[in-house]
Amino acid sequence: MSDEERDPPSNGAAVADDPTADLRSRVRAYERKLLLSALAAAGGNQRKAAATLGLLPTTFHEKLKRHGIRP
Repeated sequence: MSDEERDPPSNGAAVADDPTADLRSRVRAYERKLLLSALAAAGGNQRKAAATLGLLPTTFHEKLKRHGIRP
């Protein structure tokens, strides 16, 4: 079973703030929230968003894909 099947994409806020959620779910939700925030701040520019987070563009793109985010 893939990570996506175990932990389907969420809006991030609810799970990240839920004290009963397991660590994996909370980390995934927080990462998703950061990715979306960086994309919004960069006006949708993936390279700029990746740089803001200190990630290589390829790593950023892989994370977007993993979280089901299509900018």
